[in-house]
Amino acid sequence: MALIGAFLILTALAGLYLAWPLATSTDVGIGPGYVPRMLAFIQVGLGALLVRNGCTFPGEPLETWYVRPPLFILSAVTFFAFSIERFGLVISLIGLVVISCKASRDTTAYEILSLIVGAVLVSVVVFVKALGLSIGLWPVQMLGL
Repeated sequence: MALIGAFLILTALAGLYLAWPLATSTDVGIGPGYVPRMLAFIQVGLGALLVRNGCTFPGEPLETWYVRPPLFILSAVTFFAFSIERFGLVISLIGLVVISCKASRDTTAYEILSLIVGAVLVSVVVFVKALGLSIGLWPVQMLGL
């Protein structure tokens, strides 16, 4: 628990560093830096509580940590971020789902296929149809052909 608290404190300090140049108040009210700073201060406090509890109360020992799941999940998100503008929503989601499913060796082809269909359908309905975002579904649409 103490390690989680330390991670929360470090990320909050990074957020404070990035939000520090933003003004906390303007002539008419709160500025763009007010909320990020307050949330970072709250996160520092919660992290300090976790560090204190982790050092005070005995807890369970840490489990073994595997590199494969976070590596594939981060790779999937990176692929999606770099491919959404080039390949369109459908191909980017297919890549996202396939790469992220490789994080677990137990995922079957049926599960991957059903996740692809569900992710594509929900994303198209929510983002393209309901919200009206101008996201190209295929690379051809993005090139204007």
